[in-house]
Amino acid sequence: MSQIGKYLLVVLLIANLSSQYVLFTPMSNILFYGSLGVCVLYSIISCHQFLHINNLKATSFLWLFIITLTVYQFTLGIISLTEESIKYLCAKCAVLLIIYWGITTNFRFYYQKIIPIVIYTIPLLIIYGYLFHNEIFAGRSTCGFGNPNSTSAISSIGFAGFLLIGYKPRWLTLICAAVCLFGVLAGGSRTVTAVCIIAIFLKYKFSFKTVALFSICLTLSLIIFPYLGFNLNGINRVVNAFTTHDFVGSRDEVREATIKMITERPWSGWGFKSGIQGEAEKITTLGSHNGYLDIIKAMGYPFATIIFVGSGIILWKIKNVLTSKDPFIRFHLFIAGSILLSAFYESYIIGVNQIMTNFLFMSISILQYYSYYKIDYEQRG
Repeated sequence: MSQIGKYLLVVLLIANLSSQYVLFTPMSNILFYGSLGVCVLYSIISCHQFLHINNLKATSFLWLFIITLTVYQFTLGIISLTEESIKYLCAKCAVLLIIYWGITTNFRFYYQKIIPIVIYTIPLLIIYGYLFHNEIFAGRSTCGFGNPNSTSAISSIGFAGFLLIGYKPRWLTLICAAVCLFGVLAGGSRTVTAVCIIAIFLKYKFSFKTVALFSICLTLSLIIFPYLGFNLNGINRVVNAFTTHDFVGSRDEVREATIKMITERPWSGWGFKSGIQGEAEKITTLGSHNGYLDIIKAMGYPFATIIFVGSGIILWKIKNVLTSKDPFIRFHLFIAGSILLSAFYESYIIGVNQIMTNFLFMSISILQYYSYYKIDYEQRG
C-alpha cells in the first residue's frame, strides 16, 4: 500500500500533461479522477501519518492552502456554497494531498529521479505534435498541445532542465534544449520567453558573457529556425517584445472585469468556480489571466491576505536554497520562480487539473522539505 502513496503523484502529473496534449486528452479525466479517488482512500488508511508533525511543518506551504481554502468555504464563503464549489474544494485539497504524500514518502524520486523522465519526454511531444497535430492560432503554433501558451510554458520546463542539469551525452542535451527552445518560440508566449532568461542566469549568473550568450542564442534562433523551414510566425511577438520591452501584452479588459468583481465583493469574494459575472459581464466574459487576482476574486481580501502573507513567510524561511549549487534544487527554483512570475499573466495557482500549477506546488514543497530537513544531497550523492 505504501507504493501507492509514493507514485500517485506520477499518475496525477501524467493526467495533467494529458489534459494539455491533444493525443492523450481522452485518458486525462480517467487518470485525474482516478488519482483523486485513490488519494482519498489512501489518506483514510494512512491517516496516522498526519501525526508526523515534522512532515507537516516541512510541507506547510501545502497545508496553508488546504486549511485556508477549507476554512474560507465554510465561513465567509458560505454565501457562495454550491455543488460546484464543493467539488472544486475537494478536488483541490485532494491534489495537494497527493503532492504531500509524494514528497513525504518518496522525496528523492520527485526531487531528482523523475526530472530526466519529464524533460526528455517534452522534446518528443514537441516533435510529434509539430509533425502530426500542429494547429496555428494567430501565427502561433500548438505543437500538439492544447494552446500556444501551454506549448511555450511546458517547453520552458524542458529547456531549463537541459540547461541547468546538463545530462550526458552533451550533444543530445544540446539538441533537446534546442527543440524545447523551438517549442517556446513556436508557442510565442512573451512571458515564457522572458522567464527562460531566468534559467540562463541561474546557470551562468549575470555577466557580460551571459548577456552575450543569450543574445547570440536568440539571434541564431530567429535566423536558423525560419531558414530550416519551420513556420514560427509567433516569433514576431518575441521580437516585438524585445523591441518594445512589452512582455505582457494588452489584457486591460479582462483585468478590469476581475477588479470590478473584487470591488463588488471585497470581503466575502465570489467563491470557487466563479466565472466573470455581474456588472463585469458587460466588459468581457474572459478570465483575468492573473492567478493572484483570481485568488482575491474567489476568496476576498481577508483570506487572500492569509494566503499571500503566509506564502511570503514560508518562502522567506527557505531562502537558504537560493545559494545551493545543486543543479536539481536550481531546477526546482526555476520552476517555482518562473511560474510565480507567469501567474501575473496566466490563471495559475488556483487551478486543479493544471500541470503548471501542480508543478509549482510540487517544486515549492520540494524546496521547503529540502530546507527543513537540511538534506545535503550535494555531498551524499
